[in-house]
Amino acid sequence: MFDQNDICVGCYRHLSEIIGWRDKSETQKKEILACCNQRKCKSITNSSA
Repeated sequence: MFDQNDICVGCYRHLSEIIGWRDKSETQKKEILACCNQRKCKSITNSSA
């Protein structure tokens, strides 16, 4: 399931990141996962405000 910004509410990846995941290098995947962690933290912070 995706939010209004096409972010998966489970893994916090953007739809385009999910679609292209198999073609990403390990470095790119690590960068995406770091962004996911930031999105998750932001989401938790915003929902508790």
